[in-house]
Amino acid sequence: MHTVLLVVADHGAQRVGALAERIGTDPSTVSRQTAELVRRGLLRRRPDPEDGRACRVEVTPAGQDVVAATLRRRRERLARAVDDWDDDDLGAFVALLARFTDGLERARGEAPAPHPRTPAHPPSRTDQETA
Repeated sequence: MHTVLLVVADHGAQRVGALAERIGTDPSTVSRQTAELVRRGLLRRRPDPEDGRACRVEVTPAGQDVVAATLRRRRERLARAVDDWDDDDLGAFVALLARFTDGLERARGEAPAPHPRTPAHPPSRTDQETA
């Protein structure tokens, strides 16, 4: 369910069908997960401005809090996972991970997203500590 919440937070309000397509899963599964997130107050339904018969889901303030906490926990876990890696290892990992995600996006028929840092300039330990 967190995937649904994180994707809506990242890509904005959208119809459940579009959300299922973006995630790459069955619309009925996303519909059930979305209904549960709405019930828990993490998502809300709004009329689709392009089609009044349809609705879009968007993240609520409570949902934003869950997203922020989830992302913080993930960053902390990743930082612990590579804590003993040197800068060369981190640089190689960042370059290969960027190449891998570009390949995934191409495989899904999407243009690769621009990278905030080029692989030649991986984040330094100082950058990681202040992030």
